Amino acid sequence: MWGENVPYHRLWLFDLAHRTLSIAGHLGDRHVVELAQRPDGGPLAVISWDCPEYEPGLFTAWLHVIDPEAGATHDLGQAMFDARAPAWWHAADGWHVCYLAETPPIWFGAAVFAVAVDGGGEHRNLTTGMVACPTGLVHIADGPPLALFADGLDAALCRLNPDTQRFHRVSSWQGYADGLSASSQGAVIITARVSTTYEPRDIHAGTPEGPLVRLSDTRPEVREITWGVQERFAYNAADGLALDGLLIVPPGRGRHDGPLPLITLVHG
Repeated sequence: MWGENVPYHRLWLFDLAHRTLSIAGHLGDRHVVELAQRPDGGPLAVISWDCPEYEPGLFTAWLHVIDPEAGATHDLGQAMFDARAPAWWHAADGWHVCYLAETPPIWFGAAVFAVAVDGGGEHRNLTTGMVACPTGLVHIADGPPLALFADGLDAALCRLNPDTQRFHRVSSWQGYADGLSASSQGAVIITARVSTTYEPRDIHAGTPEGPLVRLSDTRPEVREITWGVQERFAYNAADGLALDGLLIVPPGRGRHDGPLPLITLVHG
C-alpha cells in the first residue's frame, strides 16, 4: 500500500555527559520536519506535520518553539501547507520566526510567512504582491533574514527590511539557485545548488553583494558537449502578464537556417 510504514521523525536530545537520549518538547505523534535554533543559543523553532505523507490536504503543519532545557513547548499555531526552512529574526517587539510555505490553491507558489513569538499568533505573508518565488531562507545573527528568490529566468538574493517588513534585492545571479545557507553574520553566502544556461548545478560561495565563485565541479564532462544556443525573450500573455521564454536553436544552426522544426514546452 502506498505510504505504508513511512517512518515518523522525532526530536531527540542527546545528553553528552550521561550519553542518554530523551524526547524534546511535547509534540505527541507529530512528524518533525525541520528546526532552527535561535541565533543567540536560545530555544528551537520546530515545524511539524500530522504525518510524513506529502499530499495536499492530507496533513496540517504547525509551528512550535521548544526550550530544550526547560522542556517547555510553545505552539505558534497552524502554519501554511508544506511549511519548511524556519528562520529567526529580532525586531523592536521581540523575536519572530519566518518560514517558507505554499499558498493554496496554487500548490507550487511558495511565499515567506512570519509570526511573532510573543504576539497574537498571526502568520503574515511577507511576500504578498511579489512576482518572484522564494526558494531559500536563512537567519543572520539576530538581524532580518536573507531569502533567495527565483525571479523570471534568474535568481535574486533579498534581505528583509525590518521597518517595512518587505524584501529588498541585494544582488542578482544568472540562472537558477536554491539551497541557501550563510555564515552567522551573513558575510559569506553559500548556495548549495546554482545552475546556469550551460552548466549543471554546483556549489558556489561569495558575499551578498559580490559575485559568486564556483567551488565544486560535479559534471566536468558536460563541457565537451556542444550546446544549442539559448536566446532569451519576453512577451505578454493575453491578460497582460509579463512572461519569460527561451528559444534554443540546434547546435551548429542559426536563425538564418530556418524555418526549423519547433517543439514548444509550456511550463505552467
